[in-house]
Amino acid sequence: MDYKIGFIGAGKMATAIIKGIIDSGFCKSENIFVSDVSEAALEKMEKDLKISPLATNNEVVKAADIVFCAVKPFVLKDVLNGVKGDFNDKQLLVSIAAGVSIKTIEEFTGKMPVIRVMPNTPAFVKAGMSAVCRGTFATEKHSDLICKIFNSLGIAVKEDEKNIDVITAVSGSGPAYFYYFINEFAKAGVKYGLKKETALVLAAQTALGSAKMALETGVSLEQLIINVTTPGGCTEVGNNILAECKADEIIDKVVKGTMEKAAALGK
Repeated sequence: MDYKIGFIGAGKMATAIIKGIIDSGFCKSENIFVSDVSEAALEKMEKDLKISPLATNNEVVKAADIVFCAVKPFVLKDVLNGVKGDFNDKQLLVSIAAGVSIKTIEEFTGKMPVIRVMPNTPAFVKAGMSAVCRGTFATEKHSDLICKIFNSLGIAVKEDEKNIDVITAVSGSGPAYFYYFINEFAKAGVKYGLKKETALVLAAQTALGSAKMALETGVSLEQLIINVTTPGGCTEVGNNILAECKADEIIDKVVKGTMEKAAALGK
């Protein structure tokens, strides 16, 4: 099927998704329609991705088989209220708004199938992690379809919406925390003699390589740690310091606090 896909919102995440859709061949650029309050954002998207900007959200909904709501959470209800009369049950609505539940969205969409997605910013470099949650009227086929789109941006998994808050903490907000660790390793490298550019490459590439080993080798993380750690060697010293500082408890607190904030946004 040649899908027509509409985006309400032309921000960075919408841009990343649209680029992934086009690059994967899932949909041609001329079959993608976008609206946004920012004319500059629309002009840039039209120039860079050759998509079709439309004047109103209503026009986007009327033109599309799949409608992405890529707006800030605090304006999503107003957006849905403004277009609810244009929806039909044969369309599919996809929301990437953090903190807005499927139940809330379905108050505006009726029996229209709804999918909620929690993506993350590494989607910009096609290394994203996205969780796909289906609503009351969405089917497995709908989930498969949206997973196909988000797999073009990295990895997509199907999940139950009840886990969306912890997903937000681990993968939605997670990049910021991994950036923090990369930055601190790089800063320590500079402190002890490395050039800034060298330290950053060492830290970032080591994080990337470690992640690939975790995902691609099938070896447990515990065993991967053992594989790097020579008894009585350098790595063991660092492992012991992490344990003494109770780094595991700190990370648990970070995830718990982020998860609680995500849950509060949905109320």
